[in-house]
Amino acid sequence: MRYQVHPSEKAVTVCCPVCGQPGEPGLRRIDFGRCGQCGVMFRVRGGRSRADAAHTEYLDPAVRVKNVFLTQMARVRVSLLQRSAPKGRVLEIGCATGEFVEEAARNGWEIEGIDTSPHYTRHAQARGLPVQCRSIDELAPDEKFDVICMFHLIEHIPAPFPFLHALRRHLRAQGKVVLITPNADARTDRIFGQAHPKFRQADHVVLYSRRGIEALLGDDFDIMQIATKEYPHHFFTSLLGTVKHAVKKDQHKRGGSPLDAPVSRTAYPVCPSLNRAPYALGEMTKTILSPYARWVESRGQGHELIVIAQQKRND
Repeated sequence: MRYQVHPSEKAVTVCCPVCGQPGEPGLRRIDFGRCGQCGVMFRVRGGRSRADAAHTEYLDPAVRVKNVFLTQMARVRVSLLQRSAPKGRVLEIGCATGEFVEEAARNGWEIEGIDTSPHYTRHAQARGLPVQCRSIDELAPDEKFDVICMFHLIEHIPAPFPFLHALRRHLRAQGKVVLITPNADARTDRIFGQAHPKFRQADHVVLYSRRGIEALLGDDFDIMQIATKEYPHHFFTSLLGTVKHAVKKDQHKRGGSPLDAPVSRTAYPVCPSLNRAPYALGEMTKTILSPYARWVESRGQGHELIVIAQQKRND
């Protein structure tokens, strides 16, 4: 099984994939339940694999490699890597078109990336990056890493424990995991409710809270840091996603495409340009929005959940 992709377009989960407790299905009229014990949100109906979604929800690779924001994010994540570990061998799982791989290599890290999308990996390879189209369970048994990074990946994995078991086989003794994932408790996301992109993105199957991450990693890892991050652009990407959802609903009412289909360029011809607009608006307003960002981060309610964990010793 390739743990990075959802195994079924119509997969249904009725119990929390982390602690096994039943959730409340259809929370706020969305396709997620929420675990009352660990706070994890998980898809209870619908859904689509990451591979199937790659050409709809995700930016086209040709656009990604030109996106200045993605390069800036790669630099932020490399700085997180530098604070969490000395130089060593690094693997990024779900590397897409390789912005982080490229930036880490530029800063002296021995790094390689893997992704299950040939669409993305071809673009990364064409730029000379050490990226391969394969999943974690396809690595050779003797391939070991000091650090394994996952950025906005684990929310796509319906069975996290088998995935982590496969991951740990490739970590050196007391190796570290650096992961970033959408925060189930993010305050800004609540403003937009059921229309928020993190709920509407069809290959998001598990959304983690702080308690959920602690429950997921606690048996095998010592958690060194858990923090949240709210970027200035996040409000605007959330707003854009809400607008897109409204357009999809309108198309659906008029007998057009289903709700989980991509927005029609005929009905919404400036969609590619709008995809970049939130990042420009975020730069323009970051001074104004910074107090709000610091406030939600202090409460553990930023959009991104950032985790650094070290594999426990086998005594």
